[in-house]
Amino acid sequence: PVAQHSFFSPSFSYLPHCTNFGKYFPLTNEQAAKSAEQYLSFSSFSRQGLIDQLMYEGFTQEQAEYGVTQNGY
Repeated sequence: PVAQHSFFSPSFSYLPHCTNFGKYFPLTNEQAAKSAEQYLSFSSFSRQGLIDQLMYEGFTQEQAEYGVTQNGY
């Protein structure tokens, strides 16, 4: 069982750095948007590159597209 710590909170600021987080915990459109925003804060991505990165992290195609669109891409 997973301990209930703040690390597993959806607002955890390093969520994008947890590879394949979505395989173990349900992800939402809002988390995809936040993850996209965090990636864009320290690196530049093409639209498709950012979608691919979000999908690598465990977001679905639809969630990744939502997250990227919410950040102006």
